[in-house]
Amino acid sequence: MRFTNKAHQSRWKPIIAARILLIIGLIDIVSSTSAPFHKKLALVKKFVPEMWPNLASTGTVIVGVLLMVLSFAVARRSHAAFLLTQLLLLLSVSLHVIKGLFYAQATGSAIMFIFLLIIHREFYAKPHRTTITRAAIVFSQLALLSFGIGLFLIFAPDRLFGGEVSTHQVLATIFRGLVGLSGPVRFISHREQ
Repeated sequence: MRFTNKAHQSRWKPIIAARILLIIGLIDIVSSTSAPFHKKLALVKKFVPEMWPNLASTGTVIVGVLLMVLSFAVARRSHAAFLLTQLLLLLSVSLHVIKGLFYAQATGSAIMFIFLLIIHREFYAKPHRTTITRAAIVFSQLALLSFGIGLFLIFAPDRLFGGEVSTHQVLATIFRGLVGLSGPVRFISHREQ
């Protein structure tokens, strides 16, 4: 009985959902780097501590990348990907509001959440071990690349430190910078020197 229900299910719904998730993920990434984002960020920072919009912006980029990666598993009807995507879409809605009152993107994520909820019977496949491994590898590579870029930017030839800097301070600045916060390392300009 259960097999016949799966045979009659639509093939296009998960594929359309996956394509829309890919677009939502891309919009999440682009919206955190666009010029209108910086204007709205200045408005929001007047009402909330500076740290919250920065963290929300970083979170939006991470959620966007994860939605793009999970869209392929959603196209394959993975139940685990469906559940994780639902969680990420709810997180995306709240992050868009916190980072700068981006109601259009928040509404798009909410509509996608509802659409996936409506077609939830389409997602019955068990996760492949290779998919989980691949996601962990991609996340690790992105984390290492981001850390390397942060290290390069701190020790770029035109950077001057305001005093002695320890290894602990450099690492703290890089890790805090990955989530949009400033670290203990203080930079000075050539003019100040």
